[in-house]
Amino acid sequence: MEQNKNAKESSDELLDMISKYSAETRAEGGLGKGAVKPAEKRMPAPPAPEDDEDADVIIFHAAPEKVQPEQPEPEPEAVYETADEQAEEKAESTDTADISSHYSDEAAGFDTIRETPKEGHLTDEDGNSVADLPTYSVEDALSDKHFTGREELRREARRAYKRASRRNAPRKKKGSVTLGILKGVAYTLIVCCLSFFVVFGFLDFWPGVIPMANDVFAFSKGDREITVDVESGMNTEQMAELLVENGVIDEAKVFKFYVKYKYDESIGLDKDDLVGSVFHLGGEFIKTMFFGGDISPEYELEYLPGKRTLSTKMNYDQIIYALTTDEYTREEVTVTIPEGYTADQIIDLFLQNGIGTREGFEYAINEYPYKHEFVQLLNEETWSEDRTYRLEGYLFPDTYLFYRDSSEVEVINKLLNSFSERVWSEYYTTYKEACDSLGFSFDDMITFASIVQAEGRDFSDFESISQVFHNRRSSESEIFRKMESCATIQYAMDCDNAKNGITAERKPVLDGDDLLYESPYNTYMYEGLPPGAVCNPGLDAIEAALYPDMSNETKEEFNLTTAYYFNSDMAGNVYYAQTLDQHNYNKRRADAVNQQILSGTYTGQ
Repeated sequence: MEQNKNAKESSDELLDMISKYSAETRAEGGLGKGAVKPAEKRMPAPPAPEDDEDADVIIFHAAPEKVQPEQPEPEPEAVYETADEQAEEKAESTDTADISSHYSDEAAGFDTIRETPKEGHLTDEDGNSVADLPTYSVEDALSDKHFTGREELRREARRAYKRASRRNAPRKKKGSVTLGILKGVAYTLIVCCLSFFVVFGFLDFWPGVIPMANDVFAFSKGDREITVDVESGMNTEQMAELLVENGVIDEAKVFKFYVKYKYDESIGLDKDDLVGSVFHLGGEFIKTMFFGGDISPEYELEYLPGKRTLSTKMNYDQIIYALTTDEYTREEVTVTIPEGYTADQIIDLFLQNGIGTREGFEYAINEYPYKHEFVQLLNEETWSEDRTYRLEGYLFPDTYLFYRDSSEVEVINKLLNSFSERVWSEYYTTYKEACDSLGFSFDDMITFASIVQAEGRDFSDFESISQVFHNRRSSESEIFRKMESCATIQYAMDCDNAKNGITAERKPVLDGDDLLYESPYNTYMYEGLPPGAVCNPGLDAIEAALYPDMSNETKEEFNLTTAYYFNSDMAGNVYYAQTLDQHNYNKRRADAVNQQILSGTYTGQ
């Protein structure tokens, strides 16, 4: 057999012999291992097919199928070979061994095919010829142990051929290891140098990322105050040069681009066209940094002339703000609202302190939709159209600190916040039970307390006056159906004067004609509570309104068991009476004191 056969030819020859043996075995019923075949039964190997690609397939299709004879033929007599025939058999066996030497008995017989050297033999992975490795005979290869069917054998043959073809493919030559190392070192050095120049800058051509960031945000700059003299009409480029000259910043071009990016709306990032806007921004950056691009006149900042004190620790935003904005300090003012002040009096008090306008306060009190719960409750109860001020009674009297430029809504909201903390927060836990027992809503409580506040002078008066009003409310006599409070008439007159722009002082004492003043607030004419509060009461008046009490000393002083009337003089003295005659007597006493006060002869007795 020829010695320089390639892997495919070797596989084809092996398959030819397998096919020949399979055909003889199927025709004769099979031979045992080691049996000697009769000479006359030997068949020549069929010629190799012309198409190498499907050679193994054609071979197996060409193999005769097993045919079952109708009558079995008698077994042939044993034929003993001569010495020449035995020599010939040995030579053929040697050829067969050459073919089978391409396969070892390792890994199912086909896993040790190696490369074919120039001499034409297959080798193992160490380069040794497989002819030198242990082999097995054709009979072993074709025994029942290895022959499992045509399909499996064909697949194994294909795998062996593919593995041999891959291993016989020419290998690429490896490049020089030294040259590869030199290339890697050169590439690394180039990248490091470029990165260094990008991050830390290169001469005056490029300032560097870190120096730019430090200049913009002032991460690590000293704390030194510097005064610069800004001339009228300076643009951003001139201002940047001035700041560099004075040591406030280090990079004039960066400052110029920052102003352009911050205030030029044409170069901002657009989320609808992010890629395009980024390219546009990058182009503007290159133009400004390397080609001196100018800022559009419509986006140029107006720098205020004069001396400006800056600091090296300021970032760009702080510098720009200091150069374009006058220093402004919000002026604070303290306002004290006395207990019993009306909404009009409170408005006048704020106007005197330079806070807001009357129109602004009227809107804030009557229309602004505050979120406080008691305001929402007042709106739900539908306050009367006859009510002069919606929030009268809720502007809690106290001492406040305001900015002089505060808006009217901010001011009123602050008063409502104080009312919420001091009064509303106690309503459900302290006041509601008393209100329910008296038949008061929350707004009724505030209205009643405002009348008590307006009529009295101190807490003792508040309790006694509240007792008089509650006595009249609970009386079954028609005489006491009306509250008859002079404070309600005085409030109506003051509000009408303010609405009509009339400046007039409050009357110290009302006369008979005043008691007939036409107004829903006139409790001499109308029963029950007025449409709303007549002032803004303090906590003492609110508590006295819910918990009335007349002291024994007061009852003894005026010889009373209870009281349905009261009046007062200009000195603040309050007189109580149980009957109308007693009340008229007290009125004469009060008039005498008033005359002394007006004449200047009052001594306090």
